[in-house]
Amino acid sequence: MSIIDDLLSNSFVKIKNPSDVESKLHKIIKDGYENLMILADFDYTLSKFKDTNGKECLITHSIFVKCTQEVKPELSEKLQVICNKYGPLEHSTKISRAEKLSKMEDWWNLSHECIVDSKLSHDDIKKFVKDAPLYLRDFAVEFIRFIEAKNVPLIVFSAGIGNVIEMILQQNLGTIPSQLHIISNFMNFNKKNICESFTEPTIHSCCKNSTVITGEQPYSEDIKSRPNIILLGDSLEDVHMDIGMVNESTAIKIGFLNHSIDSRFDDYSEAFDILLIDCQSMEIPFRLLKLCENFNFKIDNNLNAINNV
Repeated sequence: MSIIDDLLSNSFVKIKNPSDVESKLHKIIKDGYENLMILADFDYTLSKFKDTNGKECLITHSIFVKCTQEVKPELSEKLQVICNKYGPLEHSTKISRAEKLSKMEDWWNLSHECIVDSKLSHDDIKKFVKDAPLYLRDFAVEFIRFIEAKNVPLIVFSAGIGNVIEMILQQNLGTIPSQLHIISNFMNFNKKNICESFTEPTIHSCCKNSTVITGEQPYSEDIKSRPNIILLGDSLEDVHMDIGMVNESTAIKIGFLNHSIDSRFDDYSEAFDILLIDCQSMEIPFRLLKLCENFNFKIDNNLNAINNV
């Protein structure tokens, strides 16, 4: 049994072009960790879509809708109204790309303005995050720890809120690994620890890609020397996160199809190399990552590396 066959033995794993994926795996395994980097979305990718009871979890922005209902009800209401107005446009096929980009920019900027106007403190946000049903996927901690041990850069691209991502990672990891880098919308705090602005440019769901990585970031030189990519996402926009990687050679794109499975399956299976259906675990990406431990690994005959998770 090949690795591809072993992966497909899981009913939640779908691969449209097995031979292409196998070829990409050969290349990534052969080149090893020193030529590899990880690009990952956060909300509903590194974090769970639903909890163990089947209830939908929050994302980093929705914390400010749900967790402020009692302490800042006016903020919660305003954010919900904005979401109701712009949310249906995010995946609409009835508007042009240019119009969608403009609407998403408006959505994010209006939401951020409301958050700033509410004068939330850093401690307020820490409490929201602590109490929120926002969880990392099963095996996510092990996945990140393994990446840390192998010194593989992990770039987290998120249209969410970077401060919340940092807090979630710190809750689960203690400290954030030095080779994990977050590109997101960060809240700026004044001397009184009150949120007074957000970083620019705004990163929304339709503009996440590597062109926002400039030579000014301390990790930019490291990732330039790494031509192979494992990309993780849960939206069709996420497949473009590698745009701008000038030395890209081989990319395996793994997608989490969390909901509306029947209506979105064809588009997702076309966009992603490996599709994980209604899956709340990072086990499959972790398994694939571990294959690089053996540079002489033969995909068709040896399954030990993929099974030792």
